[in-house]
Amino acid sequence: MKKFSLPEIIVFAVAALLPTYLIRFHIGPFPTTVLEIVLVVAIGALAIEQISSLRALAKQSHEDSNHGDIPMRLLRRLWPPRNDGALLTIGSTLIIIATIVGIVVAPDKRAALGIAKASSGNRWRSRGSSLQPDRTKKKFGAPALSGFALSAFVVIIYGLLQYAHPALIPATWTAERRITSVFDYPNAAALYLAPLTALLLSSPVTIALAFFAVVIIILAKSAGGLVAVAAALFFLGVIKKKTRAATIVAAIIAILIVLLLPAAAGLRDQILLRDWSGRVHQIGWKESFAMLKDHPLFGAGLDGFKPLWRHITTRKAWRYSIPA
Repeated sequence: MKKFSLPEIIVFAVAALLPTYLIRFHIGPFPTTVLEIVLVVAIGALAIEQISSLRALAKQSHEDSNHGDIPMRLLRRLWPPRNDGALLTIGSTLIIIATIVGIVVAPDKRAALGIAKASSGNRWRSRGSSLQPDRTKKKFGAPALSGFALSAFVVIIYGLLQYAHPALIPATWTAERRITSVFDYPNAAALYLAPLTALLLSSPVTIALAFFAVVIIILAKSAGGLVAVAAALFFLGVIKKKTRAATIVAAIIAILIVLLLPAAAGLRDQILLRDWSGRVHQIGWKESFAMLKDHPLFGAGLDGFKPLWRHITTRKAWRYSIPA
């Protein structure tokens, strides 16, 4: 029986427990979630592994009597980016820099720090694992897929139970019978499952889960989720020569059905942003563009849009009304 290393177990646990960000509690005066605790453990384990790797590199350099080579060897791991791991490390570093800038320019530093805390764990976890890309891909790919499959299975099962027993659906969505699964609102379920659908299609073992993930997105009545899944399937189809022609033909047929079939009018209105939700999105985009014209470089900072927008609308008398 294969023995799994501690980092493999942690990668599996993080992937499986991603929805546990919904379980919130306090440690003393500090708010946190189950997922954040899991990420702290994951970051620590991956950091220990990385430190061990760097020590081995330093020891080798010492034995070679060429200490000045250590920084250059580390730099050559990242630049020029020869693989996805190096690109991931560079991208994660840029995101961390942007996060720090977002905190500095935010009008409410405490709220900005709260948002940064909730998201920084994923970034550092990606950064730590990417410094050994080839090994990481082989070692952590299967545990990550297994963990994502387990979390998707839980989300799917509870979503199907909600549809079978509408009393389990939150009151806000009961009339429309839009399932939310373990999440607070329907689109959250779609946002979680849509990216996983393409990943679940990568293994014959998890293809059935991908099918039921799409079923949950349909039952959540999320047009955005369906479009995301369709885009992922289109991409997967066109990158292979054997399926390219069939994928393009299927995409054209699907577009014609959505555009011309009377029964698809509701979906068509959602895609073309002609429903209530679409108009609200357009208003949000206009307000964001207006804000960025005044703050083109740093924006509003983390959690700074609302207070900054109130200041702009007061000073310039800009106001968009929410459609009835």
